[in-house]
Amino acid sequence: MNLPRPIFPIGRVAGRFAEYLAGLPILAAVAALYAAQGKIHPGWSLLALPLAVTVQFVLLVGLALLLSAGNVLMRDIERTMRLVIRLLFYATPIIYPFNLVRDSRMPGWVKLGYELNPLVGIFQLHHAVWYPDEFPDARLLTVTVVGSVLVLALGWWAFRRLEPAVLKEL
Repeated sequence: MNLPRPIFPIGRVAGRFAEYLAGLPILAAVAALYAAQGKIHPGWSLLALPLAVTVQFVLLVGLALLLSAGNVLMRDIERTMRLVIRLLFYATPIIYPFNLVRDSRMPGWVKLGYELNPLVGIFQLHHAVWYPDEFPDARLLTVTVVGSVLVLALGWWAFRRLEPAVLKEL
């Protein structure tokens, strides 16, 4: 078959995106319940959700392109990524508020490195949907969008560059 080869890693990301969309009605129902009780006050902040999902999709496609080509050539990438994902879970504001890091007494270079992680801005956008006071500032949002686009460009370049070696390996 003559298919564009990037379709395979992009298809994996799109499949996970479909699973995410399938779970949105449950999230919307819970959010409506909380809004009815006055615990959250969504408004214009709901527009952060499409932005968060779009930026997250761009980042994940870039990572999928980069890692899929590398995984064929170096099988340890899959095992290493399990470790990296676990570290990223604790290095992003999923289970703790972003301000806990920003307002801490950690050195400035640690905070800067933390904010350069595109996932930080993505999860802040997801939080901002329900808690508008957590909307990321312009600097964090710019770093997130630019970082995600750079990862996509790097992934696309690496995939195209490694494609002949991958075909030879397969």
